[in-house]
Amino acid sequence: MKISSETVIKKIEEEIGKIKKAENNDQIINHISKIKLLSELILEESNKETCKKELILKTQISNESPTNTINDLDGDSIFDF
Repeated sequence: MKISSETVIKKIEEEIGKIKKAENNDQIINHISKIKLLSELILEESNKETCKKELILKTQISNESPTNTINDLDGDSIFDF
């Protein structure tokens, strides 16, 4: 199940609102920990997408044949005997 970034950001905003209403330091730290966790979710998903794109790009590059192979170099040369 994939959760959209917008949903996670709304939860982060809710936690920020709770921080503003917090009465003691322990409550503030608790809400900040939740914000950290939610932020890590977004970053992890972003990293997965980046890795997938890099893997696709590397696969495409490795599937392309090189333009100058040994057979291509064997051609009309004055040094061919």
